[in-house]
Amino acid sequence: MTDANGSAEVAGACCHLEKLMAASCAGVEPQDLTALDAVSVVRSSAAMERMAGGMRTLALHRVVESGIWRDLGAKSAAAWVADTLGIGLGQAHRILGVAAKVTEQPETADALRKGELSDEQADAVAEASDAEPEKAEEHRQAAKRESLNEMRRRKERARARADKDDAERERRVHRSRTASRGSSLDGAYEARLRTTKEAGARFSAAWDEHLKALQAERKAAGLDPEPYGALAADALIRMAEHATGASGSGFSEGAGSPGSKAGPRAMVHLTCDIAALRRGLALGDETCEIAGVGTVSVNTARGLLGDAIVKMILKDGVDVLNVTHLGRGYTAHQRTAIFERANGECEIPACNTTSGLEIDHAHEVQYGGRSRVEDAELKCWTHHQMKTHQGWRLIGYPGRRRWIHIDQLPGDPAKGYPMALLEHLLPSGGRGDPPDPGGPAPDDGRAPPATPGDDLEGQQMTLLVDA
Repeated sequence: MTDANGSAEVAGACCHLEKLMAASCAGVEPQDLTALDAVSVVRSSAAMERMAGGMRTLALHRVVESGIWRDLGAKSAAAWVADTLGIGLGQAHRILGVAAKVTEQPETADALRKGELSDEQADAVAEASDAEPEKAEEHRQAAKRESLNEMRRRKERARARADKDDAERERRVHRSRTASRGSSLDGAYEARLRTTKEAGARFSAAWDEHLKALQAERKAAGLDPEPYGALAADALIRMAEHATGASGSGFSEGAGSPGSKAGPRAMVHLTCDIAALRRGLALGDETCEIAGVGTVSVNTARGLLGDAIVKMILKDGVDVLNVTHLGRGYTAHQRTAIFERANGECEIPACNTTSGLEIDHAHEVQYGGRSRVEDAELKCWTHHQMKTHQGWRLIGYPGRRRWIHIDQLPGDPAKGYPMALLEHLLPSGGRGDPPDPGGPAPDDGRAPPATPGDDLEGQQMTLLVDA
């Protein structure tokens, strides 16, 4: 039976401490602290944070157990936790899992209550102790001297020793498989995966193949080494692009010819206000978002119009006006012509890579570029990434090209800068193949910019599908 007086005393003490803490924090000015006092404040704050976290975790178990979250209008206990703590639903589930495990281990709960363990340390200790009850004290003591990563490995080893049936362990992990994705505070896309070791091995094998290919391509091109993490991220994106055929090229890895797709193209769900799309910039409460990714720039949205299949929801304020399926990439005939023109090789001078080839718009779609053969460049994945993210540009014509950084150019060809003004930067010799005479105007070698909003009629938009 709950002690009402004791319960009120605990709740009152917490409220009092909260007020004291608020008063203390309000008066803190970091520049007024000596270095040693700053160290002391950090250590004391960390200890208080652990104790507060421990009390919160134990109290959360009571909230779940009592079912009061239903009376508070929440759809689930995890939803109430996420809303109350201002965290994601996945993190809320993790905290509730820790609370459930810790309350079954009084010694671990006591260590959590005293601030000797953080939530994540308590989770590792509880898991390891649950697997090896006879070593529970050893695991608790280890948490005081081992790093969090070491405790996670300790937990994994303890579970492995306790699992006598490998098949049952695989089934248990499979049941707990999960994946999450979202945006970080600085606007980056982040993803997390949990699955069985067997599935993970297959995933890693495919990932490693793309990683090795990227490393080989960079070495062959004489490029400086990239940090492992950055290259691993590139390899993962490349693996996804090849699986979905979303790179826009339609080329199979090492196939030597265009046309075959590795799988279905990516479907992107884009929601954007018409005014923002026409203007090229979202203002005020205007929306430009990709489902599952979050807010993106209007230029990113325009770029997608010529690559992945886009299911676009057009809005005027809060009213949904129209849903249009877009696909403005190169046709199969165009891809064949581009591939033949480049002899099946990356068009960057001296690269000659024949695998991982992708078609790139020299004049980018978001800046008015169109899907025409003369405006296409065949690049290996590595050089495509350098153009997109590092400011490199391929200028000139077949037979007379130069790979040059944008800092050395008077204007950006990707935005439609007149090619005639870049002539002096090209290698000496013949002009090479001139642009199609029936194509762009002779003054700048580019077609007039095409703004996605040009096809608006009143408040409706129609964008044609280039099949």
